[in-house]
Amino acid sequence: MLAILCVITFFQFFYIYKNNTSKPSIKRDNDGIHRICRSNLEGKIAGKPCSMCRLKWSELKTPKNMQEKILRYAEKKFGKKVQDFTNGETKELFYMMSDMDTR
Repeated sequence: MLAILCVITFFQFFYIYKNNTSKPSIKRDNDGIHRICRSNLEGKIAGKPCSMCRLKWSELKTPKNMQEKILRYAEKKFGKKVQDFTNGETKELFYMMSDMDTR
């Protein structure tokens, strides 16, 4: 009788533990992207984000105008953010921007 009672108690605790751990809360940032998906998209962790978050991320990260496209290109070319550019790199970026205005 005691063994049956122990088995029933074990399964009750196992069922409660399983239900509490199997459904993690899905938290989102202010822009509606899941936190885990944002980490995947930024390359912090390996994995694939959900399609909804990929769509929102592409809308957030696409350059809005030509100046932003040039800034993104320069950041990619020099491998650093605009704030960290040297004088020569800043001069080259300035020339890229001025060439855009004359076209």
